Amino acid sequence: MKFLVDVGVGKKVEDFLKVNGYDILSVREIDACARDLQIMGL
Repeated sequence: MKFLVDVGVGKKVEDFLKVNGYDILSVREIDACARDLQIMGL
């Protein structure tokens, strides 16, 4: 299962998912200022 982690979720949750082997794509690492429509296009 893949997760798209938005900036509002928090870095601790993002780190937890990574450490536990989940496949994530972090909006924070791509563009923390991205608008919702940009994020949905990822």
